[in-house]
Amino acid sequence: MSNSYRSEDVQQILQLAMTQKAEGRDFSRQELLEMAADLGISQEAIASAEKQLMQESEKQRATQVLSNMSNSRRRKFKTHLFLYLIINTFLVVIDFMTDGKLNWAYWSILGWGLGLAFDAFDTFYGSKDE
Repeated sequence: MSNSYRSEDVQQILQLAMTQKAEGRDFSRQELLEMAADLGISQEAIASAEKQLMQESEKQRATQVLSNMSNSRRRKFKTHLFLYLIINTFLVVIDFMTDGKLNWAYWSILGWGLGLAFDAFDTFYGSKDE
């Protein structure tokens, strides 16, 4: 074993030791302050670290929520696109089977396609805060 450690090694050793000691146990704020005092860490430094941890946690939660919303919007769009393709293919087949040419199915393709285009724009380029 070495007699000197780098700062990163000290942090990692202490973190591993705390993890082994805690084993799922919650610590009170008072216990946190006592541990910090034992390590020579001021209460101000602990308060600053707590604030930073809360900000990072909040940022991670917000990122996760946005990611989940984005994934949900993409799934809904894929469902919309799938229905558009299946139903309009069916309508085109029926239109061709009746007299061999496209008479009316293009209205569905154009109308629904316009709605699908707006849905695609909203899904991929729309507001992220809904």
